[in-house]
Parts: sequence; structure tokens; C-alpha cells
Amino acid sequence: MTLYKFRECCELHLSSLYNRELYFSSPAQLNDPFDSRLPVYVGASKEEIRRYLEFVGTDITEENISAMRAELKDGYMDVQSNEALLSRFGICSFSMLRDSLTMWSMYSNGHRGYCIEYDNDLLLRDVESFKNDSKLGILWGDVNYVSYLPKIQVGSVEIIKLFLSKSHQYEYEKEFRIVLAGKNNFVVTYTKEVVKSVILGLEVSEFYEHTLRNIVKEKYPGARLLKARKSKDEIGLTFN
Repeated sequence: MTLYKFRECCELHLSSLYNRELYFSSPAQLNDPFDSRLPVYVGASKEEIRRYLEFVGTDITEENISAMRAELKDGYMDVQSNEALLSRFGICSFSMLRDSLTMWSMYSNGHRGYCIEYDNDLLLRDVESFKNDSKLGILWGDVNYVSYLPKIQVGSVEIIKLFLSKSHQYEYEKEFRIVLAGKNNFVVTYTKEVVKSVILGLEVSEFYEHTLRNIVKEKYPGARLLKARKSKDEIGLTFN
């Protein structure tokens, strides 16, 4: 499988490309107030609350158990106010599409940016290697687009639903996510073979086209440099 990441031609993104870096952001930084901030089921019993406090790394005291019980409603907690849980995970997002006009418009500065094509298997290999070195957990998968609130239980494998569930209104993104458990707001580096191509946007400037060509030549000698162009047959893009 191939993954894509749409980028702007700014110092931060160009530096990340040059240094072969991926940034895993905190769920609290995402611009959708529902994204990764859905209610989660903790449970009402003392033992269930103890398991939750242990999962998020909070001291298990009678005071904290009582405070947690007061915040629960029918066993559910609103994650939006729960920084302890969100601070344990970092998210890196990709798309499975490269020809989406909407994605180019929204995430590549109106087609003036670029798009990176990654080899999914090699990327996960490098992230797994980082995980083993830093003792972090790793989860990944396609985002599920829903119109209802999924039931998510903390402390089980279902926790991945928290980070892979988004409103159906974002279905056009065809998003794939890698989630690291244990840390956020940090950088993972990858090997040069991970990048299969860098695609220049339809409206990229000559200056940034020259800059990107030099980066690909120096840092990714095995990758292709492609250019998005208007299709002659339909309202869409071709790449060559």
C-alpha cells in the first residue's frame, strides 16, 4: 500500500522532508473538536476506575478515584477534558489518495505545495524500529468515518477506535493513521528508501520547484520527482 502526505512549501515542512522526519502531534492539537476526543467508557466500579487511572499514569488514591467517579456519567468520560489520556498518544496522518483536488487545495496551500509518496511497509518498519528503541506502543489503521458515537473502552484494544473514528463529513480524506502510545509532540526519522516519490503541486513556484528538486536529488536518490498537471480529458490531475 502507498501513503501520501500533502505539504506546504514552508520552512517547517521542507526541513522535515530534508531531515526525513515525521511529526507525531498530540490529539489535543487536531483542528476537529471531535477528532480523538470522543467519550470513552471507563465503568462505574472502583476496580474499573483503578484500571483507568493506571492506564493514564495517574496515582491510584482514594481521592483520585472519588474525583474520577464524580466526572463520569453512566460510566463514560468526556475525553476532551481529559489531558491525562490524550497526552499518552501521538498521531501522524496520511491519505491514500494523491489525486484529490480537495486535499491539494486544503493541505498543500491551494496546489502550491507538494505531496510525499511513502512505501507503507517500509515506513511502518522504521516506525516499529523507533518504537522498539523508545519502548513505545504502536497502532495503525484506516480511519473509520461514522455519524454515531462509537463505544470505546479504555484499557483495551478498543482504544484504537478513539483515534481512528471521525465524522463522515471527512470521508473525502481517505485517511490512514499511525498512532504511537506513550508520548506525543515528537519526531520519528525514517530511511531514504521510504519515500517513493515527491509530487510537485500544479501551482508550485519556480523557486520551490528548484528547492524540492535539490532535496530529492540529495536526500532521496531513488525516488521519483513528479509534477501534477491538468488532465486533458477530465477535471482532474495527472502526474508525470
